[in-house]
Amino acid sequence: MNDRRRHSDNADTMRLASFMGEYLVKCPKCSALAIIRGERLTCTGCHANIHGKEAPLRASALPGGHYSNAGVKHWHSRVMPVLERKDGTPERYSCPGCGNDLSAPNTRQNTAHLPRTLDITCDGCGRENTFTPIWKPAYSASEARDPAFGCELYLQKTLREGTLFAFNANHAEALRDYVSAGLREWKAENSGMRSYFTNLPAWIKAAKSRDTIVKTLEGFIEEAKAID
Repeated sequence: MNDRRRHSDNADTMRLASFMGEYLVKCPKCSALAIIRGERLTCTGCHANIHGKEAPLRASALPGGHYSNAGVKHWHSRVMPVLERKDGTPERYSCPGCGNDLSAPNTRQNTAHLPRTLDITCDGCGRENTFTPIWKPAYSASEARDPAFGCELYLQKTLREGTLFAFNANHAEALRDYVSAGLREWKAENSGMRSYFTNLPAWIKAAKSRDTIVKTLEGFIEEAKAID
């Protein structure tokens, strides 16, 4: 590996959104390769063609940790019950009887028939409280899933330190260039901001993992480009 390689963060590579034009995923129906572009998921195996009108809204909001105004239709991952005020801002679960904060309900796998109400017993006063939540997509940028439909990513591999994944060939190439660089520069004009690369897990940035990760990413790139 040439440690003299240099990587410089710039406006195109500062955000995860830079790589979100296309996702290679496992079809939620047959697990074969499927391609997501915009509102459409197309499977290369069973030829499923899913139109998710809310997918682009989810994709733009969820990676930044924002609650999406989009619903959970055609969302193939976990969902969370959220309480909202009339203005749309989130509200805490609290007991109307004693005012104690209640433990927020756990996330669950999305289904066609999510419960309309949730019952939570207050540990403070014992009151049984019934809430009417709004179900929202649950997403973490550290998960090997896409933020549009919530499907498992096709380009992923479990390594000793964790799971390495990429949305598509461009994402894998950007990761490879960053990991393989011996010198990583952060431009002065970007001070005060954190890039996608600086937020990567420490094991991906560690020199001891470099060869294994670069080899895995090269495999991702080869696999993704073969699809085209």
